[in-house]
Amino acid sequence: MRAGLFFCFEAVVVLINLFYPVLFWFDETGAYHAGLARYITLAIQISLFLAAAVYTLYIAAGTKGSIRLRHMTIGLFGIAMTLLIACQVFYPLLPLYAIGYMLGTCLLHSFVVENEKRSIAGNLRKQPNGISSRKRSFTSTGKH
Repeated sequence: MRAGLFFCFEAVVVLINLFYPVLFWFDETGAYHAGLARYITLAIQISLFLAAAVYTLYIAAGTKGSIRLRHMTIGLFGIAMTLLIACQVFYPLLPLYAIGYMLGTCLLHSFVVENEKRSIAGNLRKQPNGISSRKRSFTSTGKH
């Protein structure tokens, strides 16, 4: 619900910006100028990422093993995004926001997704009809 509100807010701001520059504008020399709505947008994003990171790290403190690793990774992603969006406020022409998302998705992929793959593969191997028996039955039937 809150994400929908933020999306609607941004859509309205971008539409308004077409006629009255509240988000950003370029002057006659082509220089970029940030509007008040840009800072409001970045403040909302900083607060959302920070709240998510603090909550996730709080949950991680009470867990162990692979669940803790997943929560810690998501929390670190939130902290990285919080810091890089905060820096983006002061350096609007640097791609800090994009760098934050690239680092964050690399973290998530490396730790969370790969850990999920290993966990699922391990569970399949433990089952009587796991991966190896399914592979044998697939290749022995000749139906490809």
